[in-house]
Amino acid sequence: MSAASGGNTDIGALTERLENFVLIVYPLARLYFIFVRVKCPESFLYLLYPRSSMYTTPELWYDACVEKQKSGQIDEAIAMLGELVDKFPDYALAYAALGAYYTKKEQYDDAMEFCKKYCEKEPNDPFGYSVLSSLSIRIGRRQEAEDALARSRGL
Repeated sequence: MSAASGGNTDIGALTERLENFVLIVYPLARLYFIFVRVKCPESFLYLLYPRSSMYTTPELWYDACVEKQKSGQIDEAIAMLGELVDKFPDYALAYAALGAYYTKKEQYDDAMEFCKKYCEKEPNDPFGYSVLSSLSIRIGRRQEAEDALARSRGL
């Protein structure tokens, strides 16, 4: 929508009108939020749809993943975290979150894999080894649990 057609270009939004939908894209600090406004008979419904590939920093991406998980969309959060570790393989916190989310889904082999990756990325973090120890106990790997607990106590 251009200024000549009466649109508001001051807010920096690109708006495209479709039959019953209005798509609004807001650039904000190199992060794009896409709003889809659906015209309803009684009111307007706004949906916020941030795409993971639009995040410019791993911290913003991670925060969006956490929000997905908090809203009950754990599979979507896991998928976004998978994209995050592909793009930013040194961002250790994503591995910790994947370990936690796979634990919630009772997919313990995947959870162990990501907990171990977190410990590789953050070898001086005793919390990571404590989590690895408790997960190992949960799945019956006593020796791994003891090793991880000894490592956490040694840090």
